[in-house]
Amino acid sequence: MSQNMQSTTNTVEYSNLRIKGDVSVERIELNDIEEFDSVIILMGPTGSGKSCFLEALNSRSDAGPLGIAKDQLESITKEVQGYRVHNVVNTFLEGYINIIDTPGFANPRLSELQVLGGIKNWRNGCNQGDIIRALYFHPITEIRMPSSKRDCMETLKSFWSLYNTPTVTLVTTMWDRLIPEKRASAEERFESLVADHWGWSKHGSQESLKFENTFESAMSILDYAHVRVRRREDLPKVEGYGLAKPNTGMLLIEELLRDRIDRLHQERQRIDDNLRYPSNQENAELIEILNKNREDALALLEKFTSELETYTLEKQGKLASGSSYRTPGNTQNPLPSPSLPLIIDQPPDNSRYLSPSALASRPPSQLALPLSLEHMRTFSTSLELQGDEHQRNNMPSQAQKQSLFSQSKHWLKAHLPRGFTKLS
Repeated sequence: MSQNMQSTTNTVEYSNLRIKGDVSVERIELNDIEEFDSVIILMGPTGSGKSCFLEALNSRSDAGPLGIAKDQLESITKEVQGYRVHNVVNTFLEGYINIIDTPGFANPRLSELQVLGGIKNWRNGCNQGDIIRALYFHPITEIRMPSSKRDCMETLKSFWSLYNTPTVTLVTTMWDRLIPEKRASAEERFESLVADHWGWSKHGSQESLKFENTFESAMSILDYAHVRVRRREDLPKVEGYGLAKPNTGMLLIEELLRDRIDRLHQERQRIDDNLRYPSNQENAELIEILNKNREDALALLEKFTSELETYTLEKQGKLASGSSYRTPGNTQNPLPSPSLPLIIDQPPDNSRYLSPSALASRPPSQLALPLSLEHMRTFSTSLELQGDEHQRNNMPSQAQKQSLFSQSKHWLKAHLPRGFTKLS
């Protein structure tokens, strides 16, 4: 037997998989996945090692690396992509094993809303009992759990739901990067991660595994992902983008998207301040960099705002049932961005409309109503005439007030970004 053949022959026996030959991984189209195939969805923050897992599975292929794992901060995976593992089959159904690689959470250019929009149908299939599993990747090299990584994990829990808890496995990565002296502290972090952050609830079980960035380690994780699971039918199934948070009534992905938009407004304001600073205007190279950064911020701001508008319309039921529309994960049949403005967290009522005198008494930092002068006159006039029955009957509808209010919000954000905050 040749040396190459010896290196590619796998002699390990697995509980849930059967090896038919040399293992390799090939990129496929998502519509190539068949009914009795198993599907493994890779999820996790950007740079957590999802693509390295695929490369490790493919490491014994004669075709060479897939070329998808790069040691950099920004994710290479820009959209949901399918892969098929050749010569490995599920022992129960003998179907193909397919892996869905997803863009990472906490990606500065891709929202969590867009990432989840591309895999909602797979999660719904998991609800129906299909052989669909999720592997959530987390780097063990993180000394502390930053808020961004915590939000990623909470996003997964909300999206995948308690009902599907037994189908999700935590995979910690980058163990191969640890020097021997750091291994003990990493083991402590692993125990803390599982105990303090990963446990969803007392319902079901959540397994936690270690990926050593080797073929054998990847195959062991793939084998475990095919363990037959039992789910409690009394637990709720989740559709859409997950469950709303009890304290806010808002989905975490919506909060994260709104945070992105707010941060981009702040970034644009900082750039504008730097562009106006007299000493900076004498530095042509710096001005060029600032203008490029401003252009990038505005492009992302437009992108995320459009996503939020579309999501809000979908949530509010403004789009006709069954009609084709663009969601963050569907670019096959796009429509232009909705012309309606953003819907604010709490629709305004008459008690929220302040007269010009009331507005004048508040400092800019406490303004809650982002109105232009013309809009302020419109609203204050309507309020002053509320005592008259005729005028009250002719007041604009709630939908009209909502639209006008939201347009005013955009006006103020464009002209006075620092003066827009919520009432404390």
